[in-house]
Amino acid sequence: MSRLAWVAPACVLAAVVAVPLLGTPAFADDPASSPSPSVTSSAPPVPVLPTPSPSASPAAPVTQLRAAVDTAGNLVVTWHAGPGDTSFTVTATAAAHRHRVDATGTSASFSGLPAGATVQVAVVAHGAGGDSAPVMITGAMPSAVPVVTGATMKAVAAGLLVSWQPSPHVAVGTRYLVELHGADGTVRSRMVTGTGVTVTGLTPGRLYTGAVTAVTDSGRSSAVPLDGVVWAPPTAPAAGPIAAQPPSATAAPSATAAPHTAAPALADAPTRRTLVSSPLAAAGLAGLAVLLGGIAIGLLLRRPRSGPSTPATGTSPLVRAPHP
Repeated sequence: MSRLAWVAPACVLAAVVAVPLLGTPAFADDPASSPSPSVTSSAPPVPVLPTPSPSASPAAPVTQLRAAVDTAGNLVVTWHAGPGDTSFTVTATAAAHRHRVDATGTSASFSGLPAGATVQVAVVAHGAGGDSAPVMITGAMPSAVPVVTGATMKAVAAGLLVSWQPSPHVAVGTRYLVELHGADGTVRSRMVTGTGVTVTGLTPGRLYTGAVTAVTDSGRSSAVPLDGVVWAPPTAPAAGPIAAQPPSATAAPSATAAPHTAAPALADAPTRRTLVSSPLAAAGLAGLAVLLGGIAIGLLLRRPRSGPSTPATGTSPLVRAPHP
């Protein structure tokens, strides 16, 4: 026990003496043996980066976003582009169905949206610096336009007559589109406000089918088909036999005329009948009359004169002298 009592203080004294000796580097005066200084740091080295250039600004949101329904029932969306806008993505969500259109202009059209459904339209602009925030509007599609009833088509002299009955719930200002499709692929259409129209300019003997559609400012109804009709112009009635006219009481009796005789007007006016109907024949008759006249005059000149007979002696008759 006495040995442990003196060993402990000796260890403490040895430690106190050894601390300064360990902290002093050996051969401090020898420059060759002294280590080179070094810099230590706990953080990693920071790389040197070039000065960043200013980046392009993102696309600006569109303005004046509008949506309307055309006469064909399509939803037409229009807007104004912002600075830096190069293209657009337009989405229309209606009745849990989402329709998307990518456009480079400032309008887009959606077809087939259900009538009466609520539609949400969103437009996102794209640019060199990124996309813009979406711009959204919400509206309702118009109700369905009622169809016409009792649509028929029949041939008339001028063309095909199409008629129909409007729905009792028709809107004010409703128009009706009538379309005829020919068998050769031709299409003829008329837009009217009444309940019937005659489509003209058709080809005789050609089959035509058609349809009638009600059109309003908010859309159009489903097309009601028409049965096919072959159009042909009506033919003129055949000429019947001509009834014989009773003879007039004042008309002169005439012989039974053979087939293809002169017109009845000649029988009614016998005083206007002419012997010669050709100028050449008239000239021939005139020449013949002159010739016959000349022969008659020649015969008259050759006849002997009547008077007292002369004596056989051949002397001349005495001439009486006048009395004094």
